[in-house]
Amino acid sequence: MKVLQSVLAVLVLAGAAVAAFILYYKVHDFRPYLPRIEAIYASMDPEDRTPPENVQAFVSKVERRTCASIASRSLLIALRGPMRMGEWHYHSLTLELMLRWHFSKAQIVALYCHDLVFEDGSERLQGAKRRLLLEYEKAR
Repeated sequence: MKVLQSVLAVLVLAGAAVAAFILYYKVHDFRPYLPRIEAIYASMDPEDRTPPENVQAFVSKVERRTCASIASRSLLIALRGPMRMGEWHYHSLTLELMLRWHFSKAQIVALYCHDLVFEDGSERLQGAKRRLLLEYEKAR
């Protein structure tokens, strides 16, 4: 019984430490950058800001868990610039967690698609759409 109580106490302390860490990161590191992330989102092309349902479904199916991860890494580059590898992983993981808490799935997909570069060199969804329309017009 004492062993079970000891294990339970350790788990409670570990949970409290993780909660304190997340709260610290949210207040100290994430909150100051939140207006800049929202500004990046607001400055997107309106069609890029709300990707079509089929694009959202495709990204969710193909990327599954990495969509928020890739979006957090591209935001990390835009917000903080170069840093040491340990710092990079720390901020990347915690920023991904914060994105999942503060943004909807559609917004995360939009942030993910915002930094995509397609095979033909076009950027973002609008750039790829324009490129495809130009190629379609040339083919006609």
